[in-house]
Amino acid sequence: MTDNELLMAISEIVDKKINAAVQPIKNNMNATYGNINQDIRAINDEMRATKVEIRAIKVEMRAIKVDLLENNVLPRLSSMEEHYVATANRYINSTEAIESIQSDVDTLKKVVREHSEKLQKIS
Repeated sequence: MTDNELLMAISEIVDKKINAAVQPIKNNMNATYGNINQDIRAINDEMRATKVEIRAIKVEMRAIKVDLLENNVLPRLSSMEEHYVATANRYINSTEAIESIQSDVDTLKKVVREHSEKLQKIS
């Protein structure tokens, strides 16, 4: 055998051994890559489902906001405010009359006391 043939034989043996050693690594990488792709697809599917759920929640929140705030709470608050302001204005307007009535009652008490004292002296 010539040197060239020996080198070729050695090269073939080394190639076979390297291929035998590298093949399990390639197989493992291919399996892992396939699993990673499946995991990425599963994550993408979950993200799509989550986006759909978030959209549904946004629609529900908008409906709650409209129903609760605009149709329910705000009109009630407005009504309460109207009644409060009307009542407050009545009390403010009645303050002078109440003070006048109090003055009249005080005067009546004084007069009744004086008359009672005079009647006591007479009797």
